[in-house]
Amino acid sequence: MIEQTTRSDAELLGNFIRTSDGKAMDELIGRYGKMVFRTGYRVLNDVHEAEDVTQAAFIVLVSKAASLRAECNLPAYLHGVARRVALNSLRSRVRRKKKEEQSMDFIQSKSQDETGGLEEVLHRNLDMELEKLSAIQRQAVILRYMEGHNEKEAAKIAGCSISAMSSRAFEGLAVLKKRLSHVNPALGAALIPLMDAESKIEISAALLSSVKAAVLSAKVGTLAAGGSNAQILAKGVLKMMFWRKVKIVAAAIAATAVVPSAIIIAQNMKTPEKASGERGKIVSTQAEATTQKTTVPDSQGTDANTVPTENPGNSKTTGVATADETVVRKKMLPEQIKISHQVQCIFNLRQIGIAVAMYSMKHNGYFPAGDGAKGLEELRAGGYLNDTKNYTCPSTSDSIPENSEITDDNCSYGFRGGLTQSSPAYTPLAWDKPRNHKECGDIVFVDCHVQGFSGEEWLKMQRKWKLE
Repeated sequence: MIEQTTRSDAELLGNFIRTSDGKAMDELIGRYGKMVFRTGYRVLNDVHEAEDVTQAAFIVLVSKAASLRAECNLPAYLHGVARRVALNSLRSRVRRKKKEEQSMDFIQSKSQDETGGLEEVLHRNLDMELEKLSAIQRQAVILRYMEGHNEKEAAKIAGCSISAMSSRAFEGLAVLKKRLSHVNPALGAALIPLMDAESKIEISAALLSSVKAAVLSAKVGTLAAGGSNAQILAKGVLKMMFWRKVKIVAAAIAATAVVPSAIIIAQNMKTPEKASGERGKIVSTQAEATTQKTTVPDSQGTDANTVPTENPGNSKTTGVATADETVVRKKMLPEQIKISHQVQCIFNLRQIGIAVAMYSMKHNGYFPAGDGAKGLEELRAGGYLNDTKNYTCPSTSDSIPENSEITDDNCSYGFRGGLTQSSPAYTPLAWDKPRNHKECGDIVFVDCHVQGFSGEEWLKMQRKWKLE
């Protein structure tokens, strides 16, 4: 039973993130250790390998804790991590047995096979279908039916109302039954009894102790090379998470690239009446400019009458175009220019983050070693990010000629060297130098996400991480 003094997941995770509270993590392991172990066992059908999965899943939680929100849906998160770790372990097992002519295709075809006992078929499909539920439905199903909590206990742990927990659990279970019934009509009816039976299974105190020891001794970001099987599995999943984030950020680069122009265009849009008036003024200006009085010398060397000359429609009106562009620039508000520059910095920092990720692929997970311009120069010289414009903020006078070396004097961004893929995700990797925008700035973190800060928050980040 959950006592009134029991803390919610959000409270425990928040305490651990803020103070590295070992007791908070200890309580989370006790709360979800069984669920993680059973998830690993359903995939692997091996007690010892499931124990490694349990240790690895909580090592991943500790390693990623700083980048998780305190309100993170922990049951859903841990279930997903446990399943990925178990599948990685399964792939490793298959690779070890290649000489016996086993392959991933065989394993996958077997997972789709509906032969075997009902419990075996349910084991093969339960976690896959569970992961397809929404996060809040998955959380409710895990707490109510897989962990065996009543509605009041589950609501307390999830930090929601009893009615919300009841609704989420009911809807999640209904969806789960329906999807499993598509695999085998008998699975829907077998689901509740199986989950109820599993919820009563206890794992050994020795396993819980080993998980706590492995997790609490694993200093964040310093998983050693090699290590135990659990550490190897944890590093594999952390690497997968890292590259998934890199791919997401890379996909967003194209959209980000056109944002500065879009912002300027949108903010300069006028009502039809005003726009019509502006177009009339421009046409009038062009008419005056292209109907200029030009003095043409005649064949005797004397001045002929001055005549108007019209610029052909297909010829370049360099002077007029430049004048028009100048008018548009003058009409841009300082705030619009500032926003455009800030968005360009976000784009630049994302590019730097992607370049560092590509660098780490060829350097065994290590990022450039040099701090400041030295680290960024490693990226440029190594061909990971050649365009020197990506190293300067348009709000500054910084300029780096093409193919020139990056220095602290001509670069607009700071850089922290010596990090790795397994460094804490919320560690600043590169950032706006304080002089770029003064009252605000952007940071790209180890996991490649970019976040903007302003006012006191920006000052706090500068002081905390010594951003210069």
